[in-house]
Amino acid sequence: MVKKGEISLKFLLAILLTLSTIQADKIDLDIQADDLDSGYTDYEKWHEYSGYITLGLVGATLLTKFDRGMHEGFGTAAAISMVGTSGLGIYAHKDDVFDLSEGFQKIHWHSLIGAMASVAMVATLATAPEDMHATFGTIGGISAVVSFVIVKW
Repeated sequence: MVKKGEISLKFLLAILLTLSTIQADKIDLDIQADDLDSGYTDYEKWHEYSGYITLGLVGATLLTKFDRGMHEGFGTAAAISMVGTSGLGIYAHKDDVFDLSEGFQKIHWHSLIGAMASVAMVATLATAPEDMHATFGTIGGISAVVSFVIVKW
């Protein structure tokens, strides 16, 4: 007999496998000479890929909202990953994020909204399973996506 959680996990793994194969050819984990010339560092790559992982965990959390155990696991992982991604971003882009000499730019919006997503996701864990839990989770998830969209476009 198959349990409800096992079906959800298999469905989720199938989605993640499909998405990873679609994007696999676009991910280059090796540092190339062009990357070094452009100033693109390991920490920037770690921040970027950590952000992708975080968005995947946010999506997995949303998909598993009817399976409490998996939802809690993915939600906790998403919050931890978001805090780690924010920390990596601050470290990787410390010269850009704290430099307002040219005004408030796209990188500043990205970091501000990303920090808001981190705070909201940690608040989501702190308020679970009370009424504000869903509100903070929604704010955190949407903020993470908006932060990603800002930096990509």
